[in-house]
This record gives sequence, C-alpha cells and structure tokens, in this order.
Amino acid sequence: SGAMVDTTCDAIAIRSASANPEEWTMLELQGSFATTHATLRNVDLGDLSFLPKDKVRLQVGNQVLDGEVKRLKKPQAVLSKRRDESSAYTSYDVVGVIRCKLTFTSRPTPLIERLNLNEADKSKRPRTSAPSE
Repeated sequence: SGAMVDTTCDAIAIRSASANPEEWTMLELQGSFATTHATLRNVDLGDLSFLPKDKVRLQVGNQVLDGEVKRLKKPQAVLSKRRDESSAYTSYDVVGVIRCKLTFTSRPTPLIERLNLNEADKSKRPRTSAPSE
C-alpha cells in the first residue's frame, strides 16, 4: 500500500553575493530578436524611453516598440552558478533581484510611418498667419 519515495537529495546552496543585490529589470518581447552578435551581453539594443502612466518606448534601429512597466507579484532572483571543481559542489549566488518587467506586446512600428503620422497631425492643426497690412 505504500510507495517507495526517495527522500535523498543534494543540498543546493543559494547565498547573496552582497548585502543588497542589484535591482534588475526584465525585458519581455514578443517574437524573436535577430542579431549578428554571438551573445547579447553588452550589446546596445536601442534607445529606451520612460513615458507617463507607466508606458515605455523602445527604438531599435528604425523600429519602435511601445510597451508598459509591470510590477511582478513575486520578485525573481538572478543567480550566478558557482562550481567548486575540487569537491564537485555547486552553489548559486544571488546577483540581482527583478521586481518589475517591461512588456512589449504589440508589433514594432517603422519609424518612417510614425514620422508621417506626426506630419499628418500637424496638417490638421489650424494655421496661424501674420496679420495682413
């Protein structure tokens, strides 16, 4: 009637690398991000702007993505794996904490299209002219 349960497990040590780990922000994109670089480490993705009402805008080349800032219900830890070769012991250091993420759920808009929209808005505005003599 009783199933055998293996209760042996290896302990995994997780410790903070510092008293106050860095605050990180998660970037959530839909689709794929193409690059010619082998890794995204230290790669400039584009220009990020924080707008009113928890809105954000990311310009990548000639593409613009609009998104929003969202607070996570539960913070997430950023871990760095450390392995001791002499004892085959693995531990993890907490190097950062993620409390919010930037989500971009819509398709990117070409920058040229945005410029054309702004020009169209200007043409709808009433024109002011210098008083005639």
